[in-house]
Amino acid sequence: MAQDVFGIDRNIGQAWNLDGAVISFGDRGQSASLDDLIITSVNLAYRRSTSQITPLNSPLTHIISGESNGTLSLGTIIGPQGTIKNFLEDFGKICGFEKRVIVLKPTGPGTYTDANGNCTATERSNSQSFVCEGCLINNFGMTVSNGGGGITVVNANVTLQVLKLTVDSNSR
Repeated sequence: MAQDVFGIDRNIGQAWNLDGAVISFGDRGQSASLDDLIITSVNLAYRRSTSQITPLNSPLTHIISGESNGTLSLGTIIGPQGTIKNFLEDFGKICGFEKRVIVLKPTGPGTYTDANGNCTATERSNSQSFVCEGCLINNFGMTVSNGGGGITVVNANVTLQVLKLTVDSNSR
């Protein structure tokens, strides 16, 4: 296989979709009473800091790894007033934030290309879950706009701090 411009062998996999994506909230994977929330977009970013060190007395370069952390943005949160209030209160409290968990699980049909180049839907039986631990709301925003035809649209957006991200191949 040919390498890319960075000299990395890249294997290209199959295409798939997120038609059945599930997001769940709770303490250490236990589902909370937030199932009534409708969330239309999720953006997860997880990173760690690194420093490059090149000593003056050596031709070697070293990489020093720092702490990891991330952010999880939830867009267009819609739901009953009490459920939104519970979510904001539960995930906004500093006390107990280490127990706050949000699980993202892409599910539903996958797609693949067969030998003839046809894209065919298949059912995925075991999806991976992305488990966000130590979640704490850092930012809350809201917009109200005229959607036309006399419809008022309210969008609430939340950004949470994520202290630990793991990938779980078992169902939750």
